[in-house]
Amino acid sequence: MFSKGPKTVISETGRAVALSITPYEGEPRVLDTALAAQLGMARPTNIRGVIETHRDELQAFGGLHSARANLGAQGGRPAEAFYLNRQQALLVCILSKTDKAKAVRAEVIRRFDAYEELTRPAPVPATPVFQVPQTFSEALRLVVTTRHEG
Repeated sequence: MFSKGPKTVISETGRAVALSITPYEGEPRVLDTALAAQLGMARPTNIRGVIETHRDELQAFGGLHSARANLGAQGGRPAEAFYLNRQQALLVCILSKTDKAKAVRAEVIRRFDAYEELTRPAPVPATPVFQVPQTFSEALRLVVTTRHEG
């Protein structure tokens, strides 16, 4: 399904980082540092500078949701992690100006599309209001039923 573009990359801490879409407050979103790792940023947390600089522009595409994140195994200073919706993630890709931005934008689109397809409710088949009789016996049954109802 995701045959082209970035998949999983290794972060500066040596951990694999996948570009995964997760529901956050009822809306599909991507974690800022996962996006940054895909973009090839040396320090994925640097993406937060891009987000802060362009906060107003990003908020034009919906609320900029964040959560407190602890950066390391030893604790470290808590930071604000951002969860970006589709439009915000695409805009951050553009604003990042990295060599991988074009490929990552395509992957963001594919991932969000796949997520939405998987979570879309199955369509409910419409029941016909009136079904045309296909045989003479069905037509007679319809006449009898209609007369008894009316």
